[in-house]
Amino acid sequence: MMVLLRQVREEDFEKILNWRNEPQVRKNSFNQKEISRNEHLDYWHKRIKSAEYDFIISHNGIDVGLLRLDKREEKAYEVNIMIDPKHQGLGIGSDAIKEIKKIAKARGIKKLIGRVKHGNVGSNKIFEKNEFQLRYVVYELDIE
Repeated sequence: MMVLLRQVREEDFEKILNWRNEPQVRKNSFNQKEISRNEHLDYWHKRIKSAEYDFIISHNGIDVGLLRLDKREEKAYEVNIMIDPKHQGLGIGSDAIKEIKKIAKARGIKKLIGRVKHGNVGSNKIFEKNEFQLRYVVYELDIE
């Protein structure tokens, strides 16, 4: 299986919006609401200017997902990953993490952080398989 990461480009806009709005992807996202085209466009114009750490995941020559690193502290980045549901369960996410670990090391990043929504078993497996250590459990209460 061949998994490659490449920098996000302008023409990736539609596919990223489509992946983001897939019900299975939304179910495992911290923000579960469907994103409108206009909301995504606003976000996209801000993000694409600094997309140094935004990567399209390609599997056997087909674009299948997005891996993004968001800076959290000096030399520490949070990993955000989404895979098209049609391509989940094939080990692509785990292989993408292996690739981003190499890129992170080459760019001087010292820590990668994986935040996973409770119940997202697939992402838990991806991070555990790639030697990430469980450090925190967070409980929340919404007061209405």
